[in-house]
Amino acid sequence: MLTDLGEIHWLLGIKIMHDREACTISLTQTTYIETILDRFSLSDAKPYTMPIVPGAIYSKLDTPTDATEAAYMAKVPYCEAVSSLMYATIVTRPDITFAISTLSQFLKNPSRVHWVLRPQWA
Repeated sequence: MLTDLGEIHWLLGIKIMHDREACTISLTQTTYIETILDRFSLSDAKPYTMPIVPGAIYSKLDTPTDATEAAYMAKVPYCEAVSSLMYATIVTRPDITFAISTLSQFLKNPSRVHWVLRPQWA
């Protein structure tokens, strides 16, 4: 037996908006992304227009080379933050896919370079 619950508005953390006049359906994960920002204490982070620093090149040479940085990064929830954003890339934010896939290469051994955004112009 099926029950019609009416028009859908939320599904798996995705807000669904129907505009019948324009014949469009819009999906947004604003609440989900704000939750991620709160969870990782990034609510006050400065927004940037680009998801990754243009021209940035990350390599194995960026991984921690001393015990101090390795200990610092062990306390940083890098893996959890990147993994949380992967869901958003799949559903509503394909624009950040390249940045997340690049940073995902360092889930096992990230460094401050991967965690702290340092634009070249700053």
